[in-house]
Amino acid sequence: MKRTGCMGMSMSIVIVLALAAAALPGFGQAAPAKQPQAKTQAEYNAYKALYDEQNPQKKAELGEKFLTDFKESDFIANTYTMIIGAYTRAQNWAKVIDAADRGAASPVADNKLKALPTPMRWWPLKTRTRWIRSSATATRFSPSIRMI
Repeated sequence: MKRTGCMGMSMSIVIVLALAAAALPGFGQAAPAKQPQAKTQAEYNAYKALYDEQNPQKKAELGEKFLTDFKESDFIANTYTMIIGAYTRAQNWAKVIDAADRGAASPVADNKLKALPTPMRWWPLKTRTRWIRSSATATRFSPSIRMI
């Protein structure tokens, strides 16, 4: 009988400790990520125009202009992501790699943006250059598979 009482006591201690740990700020849910905010109306209008643009070439141009005009913006990481997407849709592979590398090197790059250029880093430069030059055929990206 004593063992049951002791076991019940230790179980209640574990529950109390678990509840106390959940109440501590470090063990609870993480704080929600800070939403980016425009600092000026001009920044908001430029980002909105970039966000709403459907033409990939124009979107890339607007994104590059946004990066030069608003260097301290909260929208820098999102802008790099949109530029990379625009260059991808335009099939401008050299610019995709360049934008991904610049985005990953940006001080405001998040983990998603830092992970974008990673697959290209292990390719030798000569192979990357050859693939970019022959991207019109787009056959050199995937290795050939032989069936037996």
